[in-house]
Amino acid sequence: MISPFKLAASILFIFILSAPAGAESADTPAAGYAAVGAYHSLVIDVSGVLWVFGDNSQGQLGIGNEPGAIFPRPLLNNVRSVEAGPFAGFVISTDGTLWAFGKNSRWELGLASYGNRHSPAPVLSRAAAVSASAGHTLGLDEDGNIWAWGDNRAGQLGIGATDALSSPRKVLGGASQALARPGFSLAVGRGYTLWGWGNLEVPLTVDGGRSYIGSDTIFATPQPIFSHVMKVSAGSRHYLALRQDDSLWSWGDNSEGQVGDGSRETRLSPVKLLEDIVEIAAGPRHSLALDRQGRLWGWGSNHAGQLGLNNPDGENGQALRPAVLLTEVVQIFPADTYTLALDNQNRLWFTGLLAPPEFPEFKGIHSPVPKIILEDAAFAAPGSGHMLFIKTDGSLWGLGNNASGQLGLPVLDFFDTPEKIVLKEQKLEFSP
Repeated sequence: MISPFKLAASILFIFILSAPAGAESADTPAAGYAAVGAYHSLVIDVSGVLWVFGDNSQGQLGIGNEPGAIFPRPLLNNVRSVEAGPFAGFVISTDGTLWAFGKNSRWELGLASYGNRHSPAPVLSRAAAVSASAGHTLGLDEDGNIWAWGDNRAGQLGIGATDALSSPRKVLGGASQALARPGFSLAVGRGYTLWGWGNLEVPLTVDGGRSYIGSDTIFATPQPIFSHVMKVSAGSRHYLALRQDDSLWSWGDNSEGQVGDGSRETRLSPVKLLEDIVEIAAGPRHSLALDRQGRLWGWGSNHAGQLGLNNPDGENGQALRPAVLLTEVVQIFPADTYTLALDNQNRLWFTGLLAPPEFPEFKGIHSPVPKIILEDAAFAAPGSGHMLFIKTDGSLWGLGNNASGQLGLPVLDFFDTPEKIVLKEQKLEFSP
């Protein structure tokens, strides 16, 4: 079985290597990938150099004890992939080493020590992917082993106890996907079995019978949940599974229609919703799916317009069944309160609300229906208050909150239209 995480890493690496050479000037390397945290940004250029900018109060840029960086600064070379936690960074180098830096108040960096880390430190070898959540982290290695570390009060590490771990410990083998969420973890394991552990509100097969798991039930070891699963996504307490036959199944909390079966009743068992699906994504209380015909489907909460349904089917801004939001879509980039979708003409569509709640003076960007916000787009990295884009020519662009320099622009303000971000060659901050 080909790991979706390994495949994603391979695609990312190919994209970096195949990005248009010479698209930017000699002192402005082309961007290949980006990830954003709460107030910081991480970008990999086509040569594999990691650039960082924004807030560094927790060490999330890895540039030492400096408060932040308004302009992009190169941190590491030979980088294959990157994930941004809200106040942390996780980087996998081309030799498979997983590096971590930033906030470490719950041992979530896995460095065998407590306290924030202000420069990159190695965590795991032969890493293929990493998934970081609030307080705990999962790493997937090249052999399909899942490693866990960090906070474990809800059993989300799957080690048979609720003690925290300051360094990685193996919890499951034969895996192709690992997904960390607040208070729980999910994994696609050997035989396409979906496993879960932690504070799970899902039904499990126990001694041949069905057993509903309530909100106060903790499973400290991995438990089988569903079969024939290729990929899983999860919201706050609802779940989406893409099976081997390309069918989409949904279950869990349905208070805002996020299961999509036409009701608001919690579903204890998976419900089949759609067929011929190629991609799934769950927001906190809404769901998205992309089918082979390029149709983007959405259902659940639409309170911020994240489904793009100006007149949703249901009360209180909810769509209780899947509805087509856009057509000719090739990739989706979901966020909590908005959705980004890339179509086959390289147009990037936006629907929903982008507005940092902690800065009410910024009006934000709101659209109850999909609208084009960028032409010639190739990739998007959505965040809670800002987002980054990469165009087909390798140029880097930003939109939203820049109060901490997280857009890499000199004016610390809110930008409601995309602005170009320049990567200028400098000396690396850190050399392993």
